[in-house]
Amino acid sequence: MVSKGHAFYKGFATVAAIMIGLVLVAGSVYPKVRGWEPLVVLTQSMEPLLHPGDVVVVEPVSGKDVAVGDVVTYRASDASLITHRVVEIQRSTYAGREDTIIVQGDANNVPDDPLVASQVVGRMLYRMPGYGVFMSMPVKIGLLGVVTLLLLVDSVWASRVQAREKKVEASTMPVASNSVAAVASTVSGDGWTVSNTGPGDGWTVPAVSNDAWSVSTGAWN
Repeated sequence: MVSKGHAFYKGFATVAAIMIGLVLVAGSVYPKVRGWEPLVVLTQSMEPLLHPGDVVVVEPVSGKDVAVGDVVTYRASDASLITHRVVEIQRSTYAGREDTIIVQGDANNVPDDPLVASQVVGRMLYRMPGYGVFMSMPVKIGLLGVVTLLLLVDSVWASRVQAREKKVEASTMPVASNSVAAVASTVSGDGWTVSNTGPGDGWTVPAVSNDAWSVSTGAWN
């Protein structure tokens, strides 16, 4: 029988492990499988849409396919990634020259330096508010450690419960009685004696001699 405490802990551990697993999968594994890139927002330049600590999931897209109003991620001249909104596109009329894209943060008063289409690396699909805290490797390792600890404690607890149950079963097992009443009989001469010793009341039939049945000569006259 599982104790109430163990049952409650087992349910809590299972739910916690599932939730942590879903958090890690939703933010890190699923986007990667789809070919998307999760990026952590570091500044306030896109507030109120994006806040520091949010995660934006970006799908790869060519700069030629973006439109005004799209929130795009581009690679700046210093190799950093910036996510801002497209406010203007200047189409090139010259062969071999790229379009010029003007982007600006929603909270900024001035646009960024103009960029060309080839600098665009992706377009925002959706955001995960506050998820950035789970993106760092130490936090991921810590969450996996919590899951492992929960499962380990549950395993140890279950083993102790099973051992205790076996001990209780062994101590309450009925013992079969093989005792048999001893019967001894002794016959000596014409007399006989039977004695019974056992769990019931003891009983004895005394020996009887032939003299007890003697009849005098004149008794039947």
